[in-house]
Amino acid sequence: MMPDKFIPILEETGEICILDWIMIDRACSAIRDILEGMDPGMVISVNFSRCHVEEWDAAEHLLSVVDSYGIPHDRIEIEITETYKTDDFLLIFMMKRLRSEGFRVAIDDFGDGYNSLKFIKEADFDTIKLDRSIIKNIGKDNSGAIIKGFSKMAEKLGVRLITEGIETPLQAAEVSCNGCIHLQGNYLSKPVPRDEFYELILKNRHEENIAG
Repeated sequence: MMPDKFIPILEETGEICILDWIMIDRACSAIRDILEGMDPGMVISVNFSRCHVEEWDAAEHLLSVVDSYGIPHDRIEIEITETYKTDDFLLIFMMKRLRSEGFRVAIDDFGDGYNSLKFIKEADFDTIKLDRSIIKNIGKDNSGAIIKGFSKMAEKLGVRLITEGIETPLQAAEVSCNGCIHLQGNYLSKPVPRDEFYELILKNRHEENIAG
């Protein structure tokens, strides 16, 4: 089952926040293993629903979990998902709080719902992740021009731009040609279990050492 099938249900019931905390704990366990034994420079992204801005101690809770695993804050990027509607002021405050503690912050699924250019202007973040819907028909509509515009905006803002939903070589080529070099999607890798993820990291490190 794809996330777009069950995430909206969890958001409606409020249980998305519970799931987030479970996944953050699991992610921290994996990150600790990666930093200690495989790649000390890797940054791992963790999803964080907007609903957490309504939890008065959310930032402190996150800090306590991460610190309990001894993970440097700059090794984690918090991806703020945009589908849950809440007050932008509270969200912007949380994003600044997380960045002040050394975390990286990403705006996830941008372009498919609640976020706006006004929010981009006021928020404090490191990465914009374009929603998969933007490139669904790339090569047949104005998607390339839109990505090129976002690429120039990201460059001016000094932030990283990632295009999600890359499923084919054509999409990867079109997106890259329009200025976005950071891609995410099944074309690069489908979701894999933790042990297989570790194997991929070790394989890539081995290939890098050979090339070097």
